[in-house]
Amino acid sequence: MIKINLIPYREEQKKIDTRRQIITLAATFVILVMIVGIFHGYMMMSLSALDKNVRNSRAELDRLRMITGDIDKYRQDKALVEKKLQVINDLEKNRGEGYRLLDEISIRVPEGRLWITLLSKRDATIRIEGMARSNEILALFMENLEMSPIIEAVDLVASRRVPYAGTELKNFALSAKIKQGVSNGNNR
Repeated sequence: MIKINLIPYREEQKKIDTRRQIITLAATFVILVMIVGIFHGYMMMSLSALDKNVRNSRAELDRLRMITGDIDKYRQDKALVEKKLQVINDLEKNRGEGYRLLDEISIRVPEGRLWITLLSKRDATIRIEGMARSNEILALFMENLEMSPIIEAVDLVASRRVPYAGTELKNFALSAKIKQGVSNGNNR
């Protein structure tokens, strides 16, 4: 038996070509989707690694900030301790100054004729207030103070008569400077 193909040859070829094109297009699409998927996966892994890097860097930065904070606190504490040590050293250096000053002034007071009611010191200046029997005794006291090896430039600030226990006394105020080097203990 003879077979006769009633389907035209060209239509059959067209169908085969169309199927081939559809398969090629589908294969290309699948390959393209696979390439995009691989690229996406690679990017996600890179992004994840970078995110991990950022977290590690932030943790390291926080750790370093704590260390620098500790260093700053240490520096502040050190400065505070140094200030306190300086105050202690100054006090230690000037420990005998008040005693020497009181001793020197008490030696210079005319006994029984002059009384000191106030003695104050600020920096290198002392202020002496008191009562004397007369202007001559007050002048003698001022001369005695000027002869002192630790006191210089004695000035009368105020003097006035006041009645006291039935007699007239001189109420006075003096100002004097302490000589340089006395606070170091370089006298006598």
